[in-house]
Amino acid sequence: MSSFAQERTVMSLTSQSFALCQKLAHMENESSLYKALDDVVREVAKNCEVDAAVLVMRKPHQPDFTSYLHDLHSFGLSNEEKKPLSFFLAQTVVPEVSQRMKPMTRDDVRQNLVSEQAQGQRSKMVSMLAAPMVLHRALAGILVLFRSEIAAFCEDDGEFFQSVAALIAEEVENSGAYLRLAKDSTTGFYSRRVFFEALAHEIACARRYQEPLSAVVLELDATLLHQSDNDRVIEQFLKRFSQRILAEARQSDIIARVSDNTFLLLQPMTGGQSSFEVANRICDHFKQNPIVVNDSPVPMKLFGGVSSLSLSDDDGSAMLIRADNALSLAKKSGNKDVGIA
Repeated sequence: MSSFAQERTVMSLTSQSFALCQKLAHMENESSLYKALDDVVREVAKNCEVDAAVLVMRKPHQPDFTSYLHDLHSFGLSNEEKKPLSFFLAQTVVPEVSQRMKPMTRDDVRQNLVSEQAQGQRSKMVSMLAAPMVLHRALAGILVLFRSEIAAFCEDDGEFFQSVAALIAEEVENSGAYLRLAKDSTTGFYSRRVFFEALAHEIACARRYQEPLSAVVLELDATLLHQSDNDRVIEQFLKRFSQRILAEARQSDIIARVSDNTFLLLQPMTGGQSSFEVANRICDHFKQNPIVVNDSPVPMKLFGGVSSLSLSDDDGSAMLIRADNALSLAKKSGNKDVGIA
């Protein structure tokens, strides 16, 4: 692309494609978010003279995004091409871009991406460029582009498309859409869906690196939560409650609100006894430092149950059931706040 064409493209994308990202600020569900991102990819492909484009975003709770390659936002790709593309990205593109944090190119990538059924057909995928979407010196995603008839991607293209990728990443972050959809609006804790996505990822990591993994179930017993006429007071109480939890937990802990009064803590690289000590510390904190709303302490009790991942566990459900059973036993005992299984 000439410098004039590039300047025109950036202006067009800024006024049209990235305006679509502003819609993200009003997204209320994940399907709407994905639709907006698909529209962005379509505009990029149209304005930048490419035959196909793919956007892979890292979700906010995830240290990497390789497990989310099925969430491809793409344009110009058939369903037959998406599956081998996902595998190709996971095996080749993501590791290299993640390590180098610079654009990469590949010529004649048809053999990697065309399925057996389409081997006899002409593929549009000839030259590929992958540009990292860098935010705050961290990788937020990868923009992948394909060309066929026009010239293969060159070094100048890499610099240009990296700036385009950075614009997309900045707009998506500024919208706050991912974080808003991923987190409970009152407490700031992750949603139930996000927690179980993170659980699957952390279990895979724990088994790969032979590290412990523990979970804590916390149940909040506060009459205030059942007083529907005090919505504002309830919100103030929960915000202060969540701030206290975050202060007592570790930065690596993944915390979710799974119901009105139930919270889950996932603690990577933590054994059962250490997790039990954390849960006890949290419960003791609220005993010694009650939450005050409207100048009055709110009557409340907090109970916990702890369990660790076992070699015999097929997934995380058994660990959570054990933690929940330990919580029930602690409540029935009458003399302790936290149980461990």
